[in-house]
Amino acid sequence: MSTEGGTPEHAVRRYWAFISYSHADKAFSNWLFHAIENYRVPRGLVGKQGRDGPIPRRLIPIFRDRDELPVSTDLGANIKLSLENSKYLIVICSPRAALSRWVNQEVCTFKATRGEDRSLCLLVDGEPNASDNPATATQECMPEAVRYRVAPDGSLTDIRVEPIAADIRPDKDGRSRARLKIIAGMLGVNFDDLWQREQRRRTLRQIGVTLGACAVIAAAYLLYRWEEHRSAILQEIALGEQQAKESHRLDAAVDYAAAWQAGGRGTRIEADLKDAARALIEPSAILKGGTNWLTSAAFIGTGQVVTTGWDHTVRVWNLTPQLSSRVIATEAATVSDVAFSPKSSDFSVADWDGALHLYHPDSPTPLDLIPPSAQKGRLNWVAFSPDGRRLVCACDDGSAKVFDIPPAGSPPSTAAPLDIAGHDNYVKTAEFSPDGNSILTASFDATAKLWDAHTGKRMRTLVPESAWVNAAVFSPDGRTVATACLDGNVLIWDITVAGNQPQKIVRTIPVHAGLRVNSVAFSPDGSQLATACDDHTADIWNVATGDLLLSYEGHKDIVVCVAFSPDGKQLVSAGKEGFAAIIPTQPQNLASDQIVALTKRLEGPLPALP
Repeated sequence: MSTEGGTPEHAVRRYWAFISYSHADKAFSNWLFHAIENYRVPRGLVGKQGRDGPIPRRLIPIFRDRDELPVSTDLGANIKLSLENSKYLIVICSPRAALSRWVNQEVCTFKATRGEDRSLCLLVDGEPNASDNPATATQECMPEAVRYRVAPDGSLTDIRVEPIAADIRPDKDGRSRARLKIIAGMLGVNFDDLWQREQRRRTLRQIGVTLGACAVIAAAYLLYRWEEHRSAILQEIALGEQQAKESHRLDAAVDYAAAWQAGGRGTRIEADLKDAARALIEPSAILKGGTNWLTSAAFIGTGQVVTTGWDHTVRVWNLTPQLSSRVIATEAATVSDVAFSPKSSDFSVADWDGALHLYHPDSPTPLDLIPPSAQKGRLNWVAFSPDGRRLVCACDDGSAKVFDIPPAGSPPSTAAPLDIAGHDNYVKTAEFSPDGNSILTASFDATAKLWDAHTGKRMRTLVPESAWVNAAVFSPDGRTVATACLDGNVLIWDITVAGNQPQKIVRTIPVHAGLRVNSVAFSPDGSQLATACDDHTADIWNVATGDLLLSYEGHKDIVVCVAFSPDGKQLVSAGKEGFAAIIPTQPQNLASDQIVALTKRLEGPLPALP
């Protein structure tokens, strides 16, 4: 479960590179910008470990907009934030750039925050280091901040540096090699390797043209063969259409798959097969009782689901014998989260006014653990300890607070809660470990942290490459932790290593590059991981391999939260549209297991069926 937070745009938008240039060199900037953004990394390198983690398919986005610079000596907050959020700086070097105050300031600002080894140069005119000789000083093409080391406070030192440079001046690298030199520096791979791969790719393109001509000839023969199968294919399609008309979508999927196996092709059969295959992951129920956003959804046992949202209510849904719902609490503010005690009928509600309430079923009024007026900023998450005796909540003030639960009928404890303070930004989630001895927090300060649940002492900090952490959860055995990040990745960490050893990422699951992952949940047996993402999907992944198992695409807007049922056979997902979907986690048995592959991503070309 997770709540939707107001995320500054610059914090989500991260750039592969910032192109710094003089306005007089705008043509070179335009060329370089498109050369990098349109470049597709060779398939043999995609996913391999580069300088900044697994190498992506494309290096996007790239920042180059200088049109909004203020008329002052200050770069402006928007440019500084873009520099801070860029992995690399590319300086277009020319005598114009060497004289540009803005270019020099941008280089100083970037080096002061990101260091010296992430600056790349593209030489387009003039001579590097020409200013060393007064007679050729006017030909200098490198700004001072490029030629000299920059101190952490942004000031220039007198220590010379030699940046990585590509050269498109006459009789130098040429544009093709220069582009690859820049890209090799960004990927952290050997230039010669990248160049050889590019040459092989061009050769393959030429071969592809030749094969295309051969394919035209082969198509004539295949057309002849197609006529031989046409009658059987049309019969299978007709059977599928009949099954679809009778609402037997799973049987229709089998018939359409048989037509595909027989050689059937075309947009019609593709569309019908995709539509029929969606039945594999159709929700068994849609829960829609409130309005606008749902902020959390979770199972209570196997037959009930609880939802909270912007309508200020806590609503419990009975899934069987027939779908029904009832409101069990109404708050003054938007409800961010609700948690049920594992040992009693108590439940706790956290809201955006910063209030935390504890409900006893036999008490007419809730117990205010945190009154609305006592907490600055909203509460984002609440969870009970495994023994039901303690409660932890995640706060916007950068802390997590732990409360002892008074027995039913007892007055509230006068003892102050255990205040876990150590984050520099919102704490989005907080939960106890399965043994109750530690607490895991996730924060927008780009860390997840483990704390001693009894003393509040920090035990470990997990830093997922400076990506803000939207949620963090323990695996059922407590040996691993999954963090959901705003850069679109879920990281699985081994927390059994000694505290003084480097943090260990067991696996990176790229849910969706550049889009927020809002929630993450382990299945009860720990073998699967569910994610909720801004790409409108709720996905289920294999923890051991990182493979996508199922993707529910019934949401048309942001998915905020996901949670497994206690038996792991169902998943609940909810979000911005104001409804929750109950999704079977095991597709129904079909004649062809290959149809399951269509549920992974029902878009793009269909896979070939055996």
